[in-house]
Amino acid sequence: VDSLLQLVPGKVTPVGKVDLYNEIAKELRNKYPDSALHFTRISYKLAESVNYKSGKAAAMFQAGFACKAKMSNDSALIFYKKALEIYKTTDDSLEWSRCLSAIATLHNDLSQFDAAIPYYNECILLKKKIKDNKGLAIALYNLANLYKKTGSTKKALDLFTSAKQIFEELGDPKGVASSLNLLGTMYLEWCNYPEALINFQEALKLAEGTDNERLKFDLNINMGNVFAKQDNYDSALFYYKIAHKASVEAGDIR
Repeated sequence: VDSLLQLVPGKVTPVGKVDLYNEIAKELRNKYPDSALHFTRISYKLAESVNYKSGKAAAMFQAGFACKAKMSNDSALIFYKKALEIYKTTDDSLEWSRCLSAIATLHNDLSQFDAAIPYYNECILLKKKIKDNKGLAIALYNLANLYKKTGSTKKALDLFTSAKQIFEELGDPKGVASSLNLLGTMYLEWCNYPEALINFQEALKLAEGTDNERLKFDLNINMGNVFAKQDNYDSALFYYKIAHKASVEAGDIR
């Protein structure tokens, strides 16, 4: 952040300053949300003075994330929706789709599932239109997870499978492993232990080559659960111990 702040005086155009202030807000939004909001106010005012629509929208978007970090969810939603309305008047479809995703995710996090679904669906359509395949896979995965939570298992299964296929095409092992993990949990809930095990084993193999410690922890726990459900307690304990060791070594896996 300090290095970014040093660049502000050297930025010739107001548009450049707006972009930089928004970038600073992005860097600060999670740990220092109040400071992030300070920079979004500066950015928005400057962007408005030069009629820089994308800059105004970006300021609102970053303000939404900062408010979410402060647990001010109503304010976050207001900012996200303001950003969305502005982006709709520009040709920046990628940021437009990201606003849709942020709104859907916030509703999902608050268990407002009926409110989240239309935003996810609109996001998916826009991601397809602009050929943002990684964003599409993430949106499909998130909507699938929502349907899983609400008991719409057939929809969830279809969407997880679609997300996994796109992640495979992109060569994204984290995405594939995450999709396989949730597919495995569905089979586990249906007591289809062989299919659950296949998905968890394949996911764990992929996850081992990544730095996603939370996913590896979850997979070892899930593997243990499969064996525990079948009264194979030695195998269950083996995977639980791996998960416990990883948790101790990492300190706090989130």
